[in-house]
Amino acid sequence: MTANPYSTIAEQAAALLEWLGQPANTVLTLQVFGARGANADGQPVTVTDPAGKEVGKTFAARTDTLAELAARHCREADCPNVYLTFGLHDPPGRRKQESCRRVLALTLDCDACDWLTAEAPGEFVDTDEAKAYLRQLDTGRLETLLAEHRACVAAGLARAGLPAPSAWWQSGYGCYALFALAADDEGATDVDSCREANRALVDALNLAAGYKLADPAAKDAGTRVLRAPGAFNVKRPGRPLP
Repeated sequence: MTANPYSTIAEQAAALLEWLGQPANTVLTLQVFGARGANADGQPVTVTDPAGKEVGKTFAARTDTLAELAARHCREADCPNVYLTFGLHDPPGRRKQESCRRVLALTLDCDACDWLTAEAPGEFVDTDEAKAYLRQLDTGRLETLLAEHRACVAAGLARAGLPAPSAWWQSGYGCYALFALAADDEGATDVDSCREANRALVDALNLAAGYKLADPAAKDAGTRVLRAPGAFNVKRPGRPLP
């Protein structure tokens, strides 16, 4: 960990707004997993919004407060797994298909353990074994493997004839590929069509790869949650990863 692991949170939040083409006060739905969240030791943590108000499992927050939210709740000793959706919901704070009014981005969720299991079948019996291998690697080796994994995803997209993502997002032991929908794209309000497009995106990448490179369940555009900008993956206690 660097001396200031949150130095890029504001930059990531600003970049998020830029490629989404949304104003700084856009309200997104966020979700906390676990009982009010939990720290690396599994102890419950009360989550508060930037105004200091305690929030429940799902809640609404403006995008211009994401940096503060992440810095408040993604510390190594106080990390409650804060995620956000890429859809605009009415009322804000909901996370249902019927509450989604506009999809902001299509997403791919790619775990490196799936890639390792498929690319090195003689080394790993299953994804659990590949996942355990990733979690015991030193930081340098892990970063190298994750870079190779992302390059594989990019190559698969190119083979499938798909466009490059608007943004890449590290997910701890894998990556997200995000495809922003233009703010003036009227098709973004057709949630059913967006979900079909997201499903086709996942299927095309996996067909090109010849295996499950992208999570086939992560196709629910508008309600799918991804880790908030600057938040840490704390699935391995004592070693949070951006």
